Amino acid sequence: MRKVVIAASLLAVFGTAEAAPRSCFNAAEIEAEQAILFQTELMVVADACRDPSYVKFLQRNRETVIMYQKRMIERFRHAGEKKPENAFDTYATKLANESSLRNGAVPVTAVCEAAATLISTANTLNNKSFREYAAEKAHLNAPFYNHCELREAAR
Repeated sequence: MRKVVIAASLLAVFGTAEAAPRSCFNAAEIEAEQAILFQTELMVVADACRDPSYVKFLQRNRETVIMYQKRMIERFRHAGEKKPENAFDTYATKLANESSLRNGAVPVTAVCEAAATLISTANTLNNKSFREYAAEKAHLNAPFYNHCELREAAR
């Protein structure tokens, strides 16, 4: 039962983390946010578990990670942030802190057990497959977002 609760809390971040500002998301922004959520959760659990997967993931996926970060910075810019890069940094730090607090509430061994699939997935992703993975997560989590396209079509 404990493993189920821990696994659920690890996976919950992909659909329930506080969204970046702006009342609606377009498809590209949803995908970018899902990628940032994955990257952040991987960073936190890899650090807690002393696993090299995060560093290797960044080395393989540098180009795609930067693309998603720029997409999120543009989201902040369009939301009216005067310093969108700083707003993104604050947002990413908040995500990491939330993940650390959530994972810190359980023993590290339990976090690492629950994160095994996440780490395994990260170890298989390259730039192309990471974009595919983020797009799939965006599709699965789309119901949790307020879509700009739908709002504009209704006008």
